[in-house]
Amino acid sequence: MLGVLVLGAPGRQPGSAPAARAAPASRAIVFALVTGTFIASYTLWDKYAVSTLGVPPLLQGYASLPVMALVLAPSALRQRDRTTRVWRGYRRQVAGAAVLSPLAYVLVLIAMTFTAVSAVAPAREVSVLAGVVLGRRLLGEGSLARRLTAAAAIAAGIVCIAVG
Repeated sequence: MLGVLVLGAPGRQPGSAPAARAAPASRAIVFALVTGTFIASYTLWDKYAVSTLGVPPLLQGYASLPVMALVLAPSALRQRDRTTRVWRGYRRQVAGAAVLSPLAYVLVLIAMTFTAVSAVAPAREVSVLAGVVLGRRLLGEGSLARRLTAAAAIAAGIVCIAVG
């Protein structure tokens, strides 16, 4: 099945037009599934850390920042010109993200100390809904109907979890 996702429909030649069009979508699906797996993994670890081990949410949230800096620094240094342009052109946005992103993560960790992970994890993905709208308005992304349908499915899932 993974081969079908990566290479496109079975029986098609890799150079044919339908397979060439299907390849980017298939790669996107694979990346989305891998990303979802990582998100589920760190969400379960976070719940275990703050609930079972009793790690304070603020410590759990901010302890990851030095690790992220070490992992991302080589890329930023390799692309020094681009990093400098982004910093000069979007300083306020970068500073806002630097403050708000860890704060949002800490708030999720706090919620996990007293709420089931099955309620917190889907609710934090509501940001996808905002991303769909902002992607269209700010970045001019296409396929709005398809994206809104997928976003509505996410919202419906959150409601189902909350009700059930």
